[in-house]
Amino acid sequence: MDGLGEERSVRVVPYDPSWPAWFETARGDITAVVPEALTIEHVGSTSVPGLASKPTVDVLLVVDDLAVILDRLAELAAIGFEHRPGSFAPERQHLFFRRLVGGDRTHHLHVLASDSPEPDDYRLFRDYLRANPDAAARYEIAKLDLADRFARDRASYVQAKEPIVEELLEAARTWREPASGRPGHDR
Repeated sequence: MDGLGEERSVRVVPYDPSWPAWFETARGDITAVVPEALTIEHVGSTSVPGLASKPTVDVLLVVDDLAVILDRLAELAAIGFEHRPGSFAPERQHLFFRRLVGGDRTHHLHVLASDSPEPDDYRLFRDYLRANPDAAARYEIAKLDLADRFARDRASYVQAKEPIVEELLEAARTWREPASGRPGHDR
């Protein structure tokens, strides 16, 4: 178990160009354990070039059946991914893992079923921020402010960040499907 300080600390740092390599290493590790993965993608703030973030790489793993993952908890733990049951409401069927290195969170692994709407939201949020520097800048400013206000309270940081995430996700949906009805019109 990690210490209370790690559990509650929030640190947003400038973009690190090594984050994509962190993701690729994790993807290789996960692929070896879950070869039937439908997709393994880099999502979250660290997947947006230039965006300040907590130095924790978010990985999206999509599978047809979450039972495959539950049967491989020991194998995932062996590559450093600790299952954190209860991190998401049970009805969401969202399995969550974290990887710690030297007491620091380096990766979050979000495992979702292929029939869940959440993988699309993760991808859409990432793609919108990559394509819209003004939106990414607004998000960065909000995250930096919240990290200052909730530096020792991770739960409050996450909760306070929800409104800006929802606002940007709604803008992303509009961006994807503009009033003209042609998907990707604004891209």
